[in-house]
Amino acid sequence: MRVRLRFKHNPRGRARGVPKVRRKPDVVTPEEMAGTLAALLHPAAAILFAIAAWRLGQDFGFARDFFVTDGPFSHWQPWFGAAAAVLSAALWLNRRSRPARVRLDDDEPATS
Repeated sequence: MRVRLRFKHNPRGRARGVPKVRRKPDVVTPEEMAGTLAALLHPAAAILFAIAAWRLGQDFGFARDFFVTDGPFSHWQPWFGAAAAVLSAALWLNRRSRPARVRLDDDEPATS
């Protein structure tokens, strides 16, 4: 399958109808902040999944002693739930960090 992109030449160097955005370089946009936080949450979710796997492995006798011996976090389910919550938050922030897609008036909808 071959996809062709056609761009109309604009002598001013930008698409019609799209305003030029000027901002200070030291200002952090909410999209950039969301992307940064999402990038930090992905490894945290991986660590939580690894802790859940360690605790589950200790239940089956594959792993050595777990570092939490009693209390609610001595089971694998809270670790797995926390990992799932952190990962879903990271995915939501990743989606929020993408800039909004600008659709021009003269664009035609894509057909398949």
